[in-house]
Amino acid sequence: MTITSLSDNPFIKDKRESIDLLDHAFLILLSEKLRLVEKIIFLKHQSEQDVFPGEERKKDLNRILELSVELDLQKEFFEKILHLVLQGAVEQFERGYSDDQTEIMRQVCGGLALKDLRENLYNLDQSLCLILSERFRAVKLIGKLKKSKNIAPLDPDRWKIVLENKVRSASNLGIPKKLVEEIYNAIHEAALDIEAKVERF
Repeated sequence: MTITSLSDNPFIKDKRESIDLLDHAFLILLSEKLRLVEKIIFLKHQSEQDVFPGEERKKDLNRILELSVELDLQKEFFEKILHLVLQGAVEQFERGYSDDQTEIMRQVCGGLALKDLRENLYNLDQSLCLILSERFRAVKLIGKLKKSKNIAPLDPDRWKIVLENKVRSASNLGIPKKLVEEIYNAIHEAALDIEAKVERF
């Protein structure tokens, strides 16, 4: 079976549709996470606090990383995703605001408490973790079928198209191109690793 006929396989089409839907949900949550982190950084900056995670957030991150391991995600992989998002939000903040944007952020953040935002962030991280876990379940099933047909995990042409689609979808949600490329390249590397290790059907 060739790669072309594999793409017509109903099982593969179904799993790829699942991945596309999960990716859509992932990008929406990622966009909301960036908005939330931006508010946290703004509030911390306004009160002259260090913008990087405090002790409570570090505890939350450890709990999230434990969850990622329970869900069979590589801890280092999910840690990298979390780091990339924080780095992307910090870079966005460091580009600065106009006076009007600063005033809008003051109004948006007025009355918000860092503790509440941190809890929201924890919930979003859990959701991102669960979505990635489901995504990789579908990847595993695709990998099993590919292995049974002796098809290599990597299809560079297909990946290029997939990445372009993710960048396009992400730009509609206000997610910077560089960030979505870095995140999806990390996801793709993890997916290839999963496909390479699966057993045949």
